[in-house]
Amino acid sequence: MASETTPTSTAKTAPGKPRDHAAALLASFDTGDLNAMETEAGQLLSVGGTPPDLLRLFAMLAEKVNADSVAEKFYNRLVKLNPTLPGQHRKLGRIQLRLGQRGAAMRTLNAALSVDKTDSEARTLLAGLLDDLGRQDEARKHYRTVTEQDPENAEAWLKLAQCYCAVNRHKEGIDAFDRAIDIDENRIAAHVGKAEALLASGNFDQGWPEYTWRPGGKATDSSGKPVSEISSFAGKRVLLRQEDHMSETVLGLRYAPLLRESGARVTLAVDRKYMPLLLDSDLSDDMIEPDATETDCDIEMKLLTAPSFLRAGGTTQPLASGYLNPVAKSPKVAEKGLRVGIALRAPGNRDETIPVARLREVLTIPAPVSFISLENTGAEDFRSINWAEGRVKPATGDMDDPRQLAAALSEVDLVIAAGGEVGHIAGAMGIRCWVVLPVNSNWMWGTSGDRTTWYNSIRIFRQTVAGRWSKPLESLRKSLLTLATVVDDPAMTSRTGSKLPTASGES
Repeated sequence: MASETTPTSTAKTAPGKPRDHAAALLASFDTGDLNAMETEAGQLLSVGGTPPDLLRLFAMLAEKVNADSVAEKFYNRLVKLNPTLPGQHRKLGRIQLRLGQRGAAMRTLNAALSVDKTDSEARTLLAGLLDDLGRQDEARKHYRTVTEQDPENAEAWLKLAQCYCAVNRHKEGIDAFDRAIDIDENRIAAHVGKAEALLASGNFDQGWPEYTWRPGGKATDSSGKPVSEISSFAGKRVLLRQEDHMSETVLGLRYAPLLRESGARVTLAVDRKYMPLLLDSDLSDDMIEPDATETDCDIEMKLLTAPSFLRAGGTTQPLASGYLNPVAKSPKVAEKGLRVGIALRAPGNRDETIPVARLREVLTIPAPVSFISLENTGAEDFRSINWAEGRVKPATGDMDDPRQLAAALSEVDLVIAAGGEVGHIAGAMGIRCWVVLPVNSNWMWGTSGDRTTWYNSIRIFRQTVAGRWSKPLESLRKSLLTLATVVDDPAMTSRTGSKLPTASGES
């Protein structure tokens, strides 16, 4: 686009010459010099007099080269020149969202809808912003309006379904997922979302087959062709691959021994750092790393694809605890009172991470309790708060090493965890664990009640209102007090917690 005589992108042109600024701006688009774009766009707009069509062209060119800050300048000017022109507010709002200007985007997108209530793209952008801000009720109303205006909008049905599920309205969510699938049967996100809603609701018969829609979720034979039915696993060589998230991998490991009982020879493909822990537990016949290319098998699948072939439906699930059996132990600590391990983080789910500051009433209970962080940086998190300093000590060993984490878990009487990997490992080991969850928790924890079908040693403390931790943590504090008062009871045996006296509300 630029010629040898075109001013370079770094040239400074004198104010008052719109044509020169326009030419320099076009040259900067060609070279990709963002600083020059910013300078020339500012100069051009300060001079004024540029026709709207040319402003619109510059805005589009800026978007094309990902210069959103430049595009925003031109769309802002277009909106000011003609506030009632359909589409301009929406384009500006979209740019503002990409720039992280949420407040401005909220105002702009509302303005877009005041100009044109049928602008479904603007309404969808606004609904997405509200959803991100945790305002699911408002978001849901906007997505519902979009589906009414455009009943064939599969994306709107998908987003509507996700909003329903975020507030545990799974039945309505499943219906909306079905509408999205009816419109676009190959929309993977709709199938996976429906599967997670079914599984969270305890509908395993329908949920497991639907869950095979997740990336890599289909079982394949030795030639790589999809397998939809397996009459018998007897004599089959089965390769089970880890899931994308370790929490799901831990949950899915229970199916490896079931396949072996069915006559299969099972190989697990897992990250090397997890191999020592799994070797201790004797879950498979062999183990390889996930990127191993030479895999001699008859059937290959991810761990949580197995239950769709094992017919693992019903209301209960196999091996509710005790299928991880680590050999390694942490050094015994001669310490009176109850030893409580704490893990606040749930990687990949910000909503499930427990805020440190909310634990004050738990950590300061008047009872003989010592707290141990089961995360490498956990003790540092507590030291940053005056009242928590010294109350939480680091565990012995590297908590990012699964085997050392399991050893640390074996030496506490109770684990308090967010809905992440630590809670799943504790549950798989059969260790008493109290999991604190937000309203919008992972499908693996279900939707209600203080128990989970996956691990019989876990008790759940749930939020009843999104973002408010006071009620579940107060209930946990009372239960901890009850447990701590009987810590010296002779009935208490090993650190695994298998015979600890039950706390109030536990069976």
